[in-house]
Amino acid sequence: MAAPAPSQQDVGRTLRRARQRHRVQLEEAADTTRIPKRYLEALESNAPLDAYPAPVYARAFLREYATYLRIDPEPLIARFGAFAPEEVHLMSMGEALAPPRRWPGRVLLALSIAALVGLAAVGVMSARNNARGLGNVPHHARTAPASHAPTGPRSPAPPARTYSGISAVVSVLDRCWIAVVADGTPVVQRVFDPSQGHTFAARHSLDLTLGNAGGVRLVLNGKHIPTGNPGQVLHLGVVFDHGTIHVTRA
Repeated sequence: MAAPAPSQQDVGRTLRRARQRHRVQLEEAADTTRIPKRYLEALESNAPLDAYPAPVYARAFLREYATYLRIDPEPLIARFGAFAPEEVHLMSMGEALAPPRRWPGRVLLALSIAALVGLAAVGVMSARNNARGLGNVPHHARTAPASHAPTGPRSPAPPARTYSGISAVVSVLDRCWIAVVADGTPVVQRVFDPSQGHTFAARHSLDLTLGNAGGVRLVLNGKHIPTGNPGQVLHLGVVFDHGTIHVTRA
């Protein structure tokens, strides 16, 4: 007979007892899972959902932490996911992240019209000034011969960089949850704040999951790879074969 699923109050106690059974400190668990210590404490104390960036992150943290403690995460997630009805709809990364600010349509239209009028006025004034300046110049002197700049030997183009594997540079422009698996080995799985580029390398294969595809700029082996829209969850599979990378999307 299967054991009953733990109640929501038992989720935190189950995690805490498993960690204590393995004699692991919270600091060590946070360092290994790359989950901030405050979120591990929130999981063990059954903290409310507003303690996390969004419910989807809470579930991801719970799954990762339970797997680290060698606990089947599904029963815990089943109880942990019993949110209040008004919170159930917040399941996509787009809703978890604040939408970008947009200018009102009327303001943009007014600015565009003002810019066009200004350009037209500048063009008319410039044409008049040129006509006045050329009025006193003989016709044969109005057209000056084109000058030829001295040419010299051109510098050779720098050789293209060759790659022996996969080099992924991820620049985080907006808050994003990122998971990376290199050659079958998990490398990172956590939330990244806006920052400069993070480089991940693999010899043959790289699996990359972006929780907010529009908030990330991706460069693979020196080539910019389009990601997606804000809030979109994107899975990329990258394979390196005979000097060429092949990218699949899911």
